[in-house]
Amino acid sequence: MEHIVTPPTNTGRFPQVAELAEPLGGTEQVIAALAKLLVNRANRINEPSFLFDIGGTPCMPLEGIVAVSGEAKKGKSQFLTILESVLLSGSTFGNIRRRYDKPLRVLHVDTEQTEFDVQGNLDRLCNLSNWDTMTDLQEKGLIYLRMRKLSVTERKEMLKMAVSHYSPDVIIIDGVRDLVNDFNNVEESGEIISLLMTYADQGKAVFTILHVNEGTNKMRGHLGTELLNKCSDRWNVMKENDMFLTKHITRHREVTALPSFRFQNSNLIPCEAVANIPDRETAEQKFLRCTDEIFTEVNEISYQDFDKELARRASVTVATASKRRKELLNQKIIAYKEQTTLLVYTKPF
Repeated sequence: MEHIVTPPTNTGRFPQVAELAEPLGGTEQVIAALAKLLVNRANRINEPSFLFDIGGTPCMPLEGIVAVSGEAKKGKSQFLTILESVLLSGSTFGNIRRRYDKPLRVLHVDTEQTEFDVQGNLDRLCNLSNWDTMTDLQEKGLIYLRMRKLSVTERKEMLKMAVSHYSPDVIIIDGVRDLVNDFNNVEESGEIISLLMTYADQGKAVFTILHVNEGTNKMRGHLGTELLNKCSDRWNVMKENDMFLTKHITRHREVTALPSFRFQNSNLIPCEAVANIPDRETAEQKFLRCTDEIFTEVNEISYQDFDKELARRASVTVATASKRRKELLNQKIIAYKEQTTLLVYTKPF
């Protein structure tokens, strides 16, 4: 039977599967589709523009997804409020400053807070930015949408409509879990992360909030796994006594001067706080920290790859890393997955 290839009705799009029914034989449609994917080494790509400078380190790029994670009620939204204030007002917070010069439009989508809570967040934003609490925030570049009352399907559709209508430079989603019915569903998780990647590829910075499982630092479900794999930066926010601490994981440049904050009064206005960090960590602390970092990025890993990764992060030989692995096994901080040679994290700290 002769294969019939239906010509595309729009040369500016990829051909559909049905249009590629003919075996690969150099058809114009196939060549055009592949040409759009071909990497041309002659076209040099510049480093992305970064939104912030923290302690002298550029971080959080446009054209990227930034994940903000942490346990419930441990300062994630407040950390984002600090970043919003710096972006919109040009003010500084501790060692955080804005790198991007042009005025930015920020679309903030909230899926879980009450009207009263949102009012409090916006009052804090004004306070941090030295604005009157009755300031018209849209004039400052902030579009704030509350979608708590909508269904999951309605939230996704309204997000798409808002991005199309407002054309924001920065999209903040608090929280992304409410854009799926089941955060363990592979198809749903892949669909929403693909949408966020589309926005990032359009040159937008996308910030998302997602909780971690209690007692660990792993973001929830398959959604968390997909988000970790696709994000350019991850900030984990933790609470220690009255202080909120941050931890940074990135594909670009790691921030070492990590910001921390506390609330200065009953109105929950964040202020800079200096964490009491030892001047020098012990060898044991270093290997525990590196182990924690490794299992932040993977759920399981072969012992050979673990040794190599531990050696790289701790700046030691693989032989030394292998000895430390055995110590970690004896301490039951890591363990072999049943009937495999894969290591898993058993004792988060």
